Amino acid sequence: MKTRWIALVILLFAVGITIPTTRANQAGPTLLKYSVQVTANRLVRYWKAPEADNYWSWMPKVNFLVMGPVVAGSVFTIDFTNPDGSPWYSVECFSESVEAGRWGAVGTPAITTHIDKRTTLATGVFGFKIRVKNEVMGTNATLFTGKFKVNKFHKGNNLPDFKNQFEYYVDQDWSLPIGYLWLATQTDPKAPVPVASMWFRGESDSTKLAAYLFYNGKQISSTKEQTGSAASDASLLTSGNDTDPRWERWSFRWYNVRAFNVDTSNNNSNFFLLSNNSGEYEVKVLRDGDLARSMKFTIGPDGKFVDNGVSTNNNLGWYGLILPVKVLGTSDGTWDAGAWKTAAFYGNPLAGFAVP
Repeated sequence: MKTRWIALVILLFAVGITIPTTRANQAGPTLLKYSVQVTANRLVRYWKAPEADNYWSWMPKVNFLVMGPVVAGSVFTIDFTNPDGSPWYSVECFSESVEAGRWGAVGTPAITTHIDKRTTLATGVFGFKIRVKNEVMGTNATLFTGKFKVNKFHKGNNLPDFKNQFEYYVDQDWSLPIGYLWLATQTDPKAPVPVASMWFRGESDSTKLAAYLFYNGKQISSTKEQTGSAASDASLLTSGNDTDPRWERWSFRWYNVRAFNVDTSNNNSNFFLLSNNSGEYEVKVLRDGDLARSMKFTIGPDGKFVDNGVSTNNNLGWYGLILPVKVLGTSDGTWDAGAWKTAAFYGNPLAGFAVP
């Protein structure tokens, strides 16, 4: 399964995160839970039958972000377990030193061969634990514990030569009802644009998706106009083509809407300011012309976003809002609408979160 991991790093930068002083002074790294991505790395041969063609197997691929400090000599290790709870294997991840208050990307090493003795044919729910260890400092801490569900489907024709050719993928259905709302302060800190991000299952492009922003029931902006945009910032794809299981996160921006405006040179602009308009807002997304998503948020009497506390209370490391998304219509195909209850963020369900 391929992952546009670099897009997640770009997204974090674009949020314009401010790191609290207490975090900058901490003794060790903090894993940003919302950033964890697990996919299946499919190989075209199976090590127990190395001479057999079209005998596909798989092993996990994991990426995540950490907030420093990550001092020299620190090693991130991921321990995987089988569906029956028995140990599978452990792998050390590539990482670099990270200063306090800054972030760094960590991930499992790239696979450069078609045969690896760690691969398996098994499916089911697998476990994993992310640890950081530093021999010099004498530390060994667990940063994250989770689980992920792997399914498979046959690929190719029904001839005997292809009987063992299966695609493997990690089920990401838990992500569909979970939305993100943030401000693009990096682009325009004095008048930041609100950005809504949400996941879709199946193939999409900017011609198929359009997000409309409503205030107290009245439309105030649309990504179909020049005042808005829709762009994919992360993809979790099966190794095959676009018709195979895939989940893609799209971000929607409305440039004529700003959270606030403190730019004295631009006071006479025609921006719709959230800070001056308290009340309920709703993001409605059309997919191929049909209503596919709805996500609501509120601006309080103080002109600020009303925070439900989900991100902070669950220690996700996300500095925007985590909001429930109503998945509508049939464009996502068949999916598990209850997966978020137990599988969110790979087995770390959200306290205080409920889907309408």
